[in-house]
Amino acid sequence: ESLKDIFNGVGMRIKYSHALRRLPSMTEEESAQAANYEKCLASGVVVMETVRLMVEGHYFPMQQYLFSQAGNSRSCNVPEVTAGVLMRMCKDPSAPDAMEPSEVNFLSANLMLLEELAQGPNLRNQEILSTMGIIETCLAMCCANFERMQRVEGDVYPSPIRLLKATFVELLLSLLEGRKDTRIHKTMLQRLDADVIRGRLEFVYLYFVFGSQATTAKRGSASVPIGSRAQVLLSSAADPTKVHEELLPASKVAEELLEDLEDNELDELFSEGLSMVELIYQLEPYSQDFKRQVHPILNDHFPDRHALFFGSDREFEEERAAFHKRAIYRLAFKFLTRFVQTIEVVLDGHLQPLHFQHPLTAMWYIQGASKQHILDTIPFAAPDIKVRAFIQMCIEAHTESKLIRDLSRFSVVPESCLTFARRHLPDAVHRPFQVFLANDAKLMQQLLQVALIVGLALAVHVGSFL
Repeated sequence: ESLKDIFNGVGMRIKYSHALRRLPSMTEEESAQAANYEKCLASGVVVMETVRLMVEGHYFPMQQYLFSQAGNSRSCNVPEVTAGVLMRMCKDPSAPDAMEPSEVNFLSANLMLLEELAQGPNLRNQEILSTMGIIETCLAMCCANFERMQRVEGDVYPSPIRLLKATFVELLLSLLEGRKDTRIHKTMLQRLDADVIRGRLEFVYLYFVFGSQATTAKRGSASVPIGSRAQVLLSSAADPTKVHEELLPASKVAEELLEDLEDNELDELFSEGLSMVELIYQLEPYSQDFKRQVHPILNDHFPDRHALFFGSDREFEEERAAFHKRAIYRLAFKFLTRFVQTIEVVLDGHLQPLHFQHPLTAMWYIQGASKQHILDTIPFAAPDIKVRAFIQMCIEAHTESKLIRDLSRFSVVPESCLTFARRHLPDAVHRPFQVFLANDAKLMQQLLQVALIVGLALAVHVGSFL
């Protein structure tokens, strides 16, 4: 009942509190009401985090108890009231633009609680949440601008909003987790908008590419300040032809910077896009039409000159813009999908695909010899022995990869000039170890062979005079 009271207190004050924020000044009474709303939000975050910890690790008995408290004089359906306050906060299309950090924190706690209640899988909770409008709400919030948060952070796509939107997509993934039937998959396919998914993948990719051009160390790996030229290129009204022209040279610089990201930076920058890719992989086996809509056209051509196009000038411009729009999406899809890998697990005798983010250390710093060593030496005597040996070998390979990463990133350039060197100098000029460690340490192996040959030649030469 206390949880329900807190949620009711938040729900009743949302619109009024947002209206107060639009006023140039507030009276003492209005200030007190705004402070009371903030207090309700803070209390809600604490309560939801407490409840989430009670079911952490998708603890099934507690999930069932939170659905209905049998034997109590009063019962509270926690999944239902939690989803209800989420819907209430996001119902108004203008609400996201008026939200402040306290409300973003409240939404994040709400979504994480719903994820824990649905995972496991808890089939009953998944089915209830999928029929309450959660799917449409999640997509709508992914498209929201959160203008007030943009002004507070000074960025088009600030870190708190990146993580919040990723959590919305992760909630959709939790509704599909571990299901042996296709009921929710089909429901989601009916309610999802493929254009929204394509748009979000494009936005995440373009934000990184254009945001990595003018970012500073204080702002992180990528940032697009409010009012900047990059913001114009990110808008939905931007000319695809112009965006494509700017994208090609900018993407080369972004690719160079990508290798310097940590795994947590990759997750923070691309978490929404990577979760969208996982959602695509989850749903595409159940609808060929959806798969066709979200996958890029691979063999796409358009004449370079108007003389080779049969149509008016206006038709030529429209078709060229559409072609470049498809080309941008093709680049975005190719860029993001390389960070998502799939394995298959057995769940109650059924084979289930599991999609996950590929760590950067595994992509670029694990040597092929290390992988082959695991395959050649792992024991197959018993399943438990095989698992223990595999985990231990992976830990050793991960430790080796972190050492290779640190050596590869070592630069002779002072740290104050490192950003300039990363952008404008070849790695071979200021990163000596990377030259030898790249491509499975091919040059290092060749150097060892040269040293062996020179040593042998010296031994023969010295031996001839003894």
